[in-house]
Amino acid sequence: LELDESGDKSPDLEHKEIKDSVLRNKQQDIKIDAASLASTEMTEPLNDEDHTTMITKFMVNWYGPVLTHPVGKLLVVGVFLAWAIFCATLIPSLKQGLSLSETLPTDSYVKDFIEVQNSYFVGIASELHVVLYQPADLNWTSVEFTNTLRGLQDVLEAEVSISSFVPWLIAFREWAVLTTNSSEAYVTENFYDLLKVYTTEVSKISTMLVYKQDGTLEQIRLTGKQRISDGTWEKASDMNNVRATFATWQDQHHIDGFIVTRWYAFTDADVIIDTMIRDNLVYSGLAVLLALMFFVPPMMAVLVTMVVALIDVSILGWMYLTGVTQSPVSYIVIAMSIGVSVDYCAHIGIAFTNARLHESEELRKKTPRSAPYYVRVALEEIGGSVVAGGLSTLLGVVALAGSSSSTFLIFFKMLFAAVLFGMIHGFVFFPSALACLPQFMVSILVLDPL
Repeated sequence: LELDESGDKSPDLEHKEIKDSVLRNKQQDIKIDAASLASTEMTEPLNDEDHTTMITKFMVNWYGPVLTHPVGKLLVVGVFLAWAIFCATLIPSLKQGLSLSETLPTDSYVKDFIEVQNSYFVGIASELHVVLYQPADLNWTSVEFTNTLRGLQDVLEAEVSISSFVPWLIAFREWAVLTTNSSEAYVTENFYDLLKVYTTEVSKISTMLVYKQDGTLEQIRLTGKQRISDGTWEKASDMNNVRATFATWQDQHHIDGFIVTRWYAFTDADVIIDTMIRDNLVYSGLAVLLALMFFVPPMMAVLVTMVVALIDVSILGWMYLTGVTQSPVSYIVIAMSIGVSVDYCAHIGIAFTNARLHESEELRKKTPRSAPYYVRVALEEIGGSVVAGGLSTLLGVVALAGSSSSTFLIFFKMLFAAVLFGMIHGFVFFPSALACLPQFMVSILVLDPL
């Protein structure tokens, strides 16, 4: 068996020694043919210094040794954990929702209009809709039902946020009495005939009526105006007060229906956005953990997921420091951030796990096989690619920085944070944390190629 350049033959070598020799020589200038174990010269040496990039040399000679130094690694881990604790204390103070002015471009004249409306007038008003179903104890055509609507008008207009609420059914009966110069009993008796004239010639309210097949009313819609506060919790308070008032009126008169403005949908989302973000982060973290199980040992998958959790904490703290609120816009980017940031940690973790497949002879001679050693192997193998990928993504995100739209600026701040914290956690914190692992964990995480 020809196992080295000297030509010395060792036919009595044990099987294990042969395997060790094959692994060792594959990293040198010898190429082993597994079938005949015959040696041939390679035209391009595997570790030729001329073919090593500058960034790889930097990883091997400078960055790796500093990051895995006993003092350096503890300092890095301590700083990052302190930052994570600081960010965690800021999360409860995050604001929720976006005000109307925050959804507009910074140079929009509507901002000035909103400011004037809120300062000198009643503010921005939105159309209020009240949908009522056929009451069990009252008839649409009766005077009693009209009087019941007058009671609804009184209680709603007593609310501070309701600027006006005049049910068309009240206006219709007043018109019918004056037009026909007759009594309320006559209007009740000829209710549907008069209503047809009213909807076609007087007031275009046909979209507020739903008829049954027999021609009688099944549902009606009434409208009013509600002032929309600029703050999230102010809007939520107004919404809840109006809903409570309407629910009390419903219970008193046993009438089914609901009350809504188009802003209620946004306000409902703003109120529970913190719960939505929390649930999204938990489920996404579990998905990352399960996906990593297919590529790395379970312990490494857990470590990567923990680093991703620290990245999320940093992003939430960044939101508070940069004035970004919890809103559907930031929620979308947070959902994206896990997929954006996990790459950097996963690449380092996979390279660490497969370090024995990529270790160079030069690095093996300099450093004993320990956690810091395998971290340096991983950085030599993948560190340059991680940095290049992160920097190129940052350059793409920076294009949003000059936007005049508040929404795009939120996207910029959030995406920038996701890439920045993902890169520095994956390229700085995670290697230092891996370098602190005890030897028994290293033997579990690093795969043996043989």
